[in-house]
Amino acid sequence: MEWTNFYYIFYHLQKISRRCSAVDTLDWEEKKKERCKKFLVAEYTSSDESEVSEDENGCNVKRFVVKRLSWESERLRELKDFLDFTYKKSLPPHVRHFQTERVVGERSSSKRPPANAPKWTLKNESPKPLATSTPLRERRH
Repeated sequence: MEWTNFYYIFYHLQKISRRCSAVDTLDWEEKKKERCKKFLVAEYTSSDESEVSEDENGCNVKRFVVKRLSWESERLRELKDFLDFTYKKSLPPHVRHFQTERVVGERSSSKRPPANAPKWTLKNESPKPLATSTPLRERRH
């Protein structure tokens, strides 16, 4: 296996594992935790690109640029962001300091949504009206 593929798979699985660990620390009912973990799998996980610099010792990852899922709903994104924050907050400060920085990139992942994805996980694709046919009226008190 090529080094970059191994590296990508390793960090992808780590991201899923961190989120599952965060769920386990929450004061939620077990049923809710299990429902949540159904979506903490590769099909619902965004990809990361590493920004690498090279020095005399070899490769050194500076940060990860997250490629969000273009089809992902705000609700699913907020859940994953919350779990990422919860995990990071659970780390001791000296460990937190050594975590590789993650930033949201401008490019989206080309990954397609799972065929059986529930509606709540998908972005609402219906266009929002630019204007209404009825003008807004001022409120009278």
